[in-house]
Amino acid sequence: MFLLNPYITDGRVRRTCRYLSSNGHEITVIAESPSGKDDELETDGVRVIRLDTSGLPTSKGRFIKYNYRAAVLGAQANADIYHAFDLDALAPASFAALINRGKLIYESHEYYTGLEALNGRPITRFIWNMLERLLIYRADRVITINGSIADKLASFYSIPNPEIIYSCADFHSEGSAGSMREKLGIPEGRMVLVYIGVLRPGQGLEILIDAVKDVEDVVLLILGDGPLKALLVDKIEKYGITDKIIFREIELGMDVKEYLSSADAGVLIMEPVAENNRMALPNKFFSYLAAGLPVIVSDMPELKYFTEKYELGLVVDADAECTREAIELFIEAPGVSRRYGKNALEFSKEFTWESQARKYLYIYKEVLDD
Repeated sequence: MFLLNPYITDGRVRRTCRYLSSNGHEITVIAESPSGKDDELETDGVRVIRLDTSGLPTSKGRFIKYNYRAAVLGAQANADIYHAFDLDALAPASFAALINRGKLIYESHEYYTGLEALNGRPITRFIWNMLERLLIYRADRVITINGSIADKLASFYSIPNPEIIYSCADFHSEGSAGSMREKLGIPEGRMVLVYIGVLRPGQGLEILIDAVKDVEDVVLLILGDGPLKALLVDKIEKYGITDKIIFREIELGMDVKEYLSSADAGVLIMEPVAENNRMALPNKFFSYLAAGLPVIVSDMPELKYFTEKYELGLVVDADAECTREAIELFIEAPGVSRRYGKNALEFSKEFTWESQARKYLYIYKEVLDD
């Protein structure tokens, strides 16, 4: 398996690896080292080789170095299946599969050529489009995370509809433990909102801070780290609301479920800044629901479809005023949020990671039998 990130913070890939390993597959992951030097991990029942990607004097150096080194390492591994997670790791997986006459699986967790990072960069977008067009036809199977991205890939590249495997959580909580509130020093009676994920633009984090600053009796718990953190901290200090915002980084061995089950609602205010954002259905959405949390989400097609169809929470415009009104509604009408939370638990009994991950076994068997 190939992915251009440190593996530890990628919940979807880790769940996939745990599931496949527990079902008899021997897996090696070729990932990226965050430390500036090569290292290895043994976790989740798999071997994770993490490659140093630093040092090249170019903005594309990380991508170039990882792809070159991962291609060489992958070519030395005589595997049955070479599985790439996202477009930035597809080239080395494709090369290794070609050299070893193995099967190639391309799993797209985002509509990569619609990423916000490519806004205003038509030449770079064109290059990524050409790379995906060149390599996607080599894949024996294409997998993605929702219907919107599946339809886009199928229509844009004229390929069979990709298999959809939703990023459902691998846990299910029948109630709120509340154990983290005391550890975090959250006063009794305050509503706890939680955001989990990378702190980067387009995720509505500034909107959330603007929304909670004037709401009484609320705490925003932010689980994660990323390039936007310094800006967020400055904003919080400027507003004088450091008592309302709690940051926690996600570390190896950290029990995220314990934090989620201590919250009252999950928030996901994706901003429509790029096509990928508009089609998003992130892992965190399902993690909130598995913890029995009602959700407040922005008006994006996939998020809106699930939230409204299954009555899981509130859909709002991606701005501070609408988000604040939704938070205040949950505070003033706790019966409403409890009903949504109950629906979230029922939803998570149907949409389980076990039911979704089982599709990997069928796909692997099919490609090996072809």
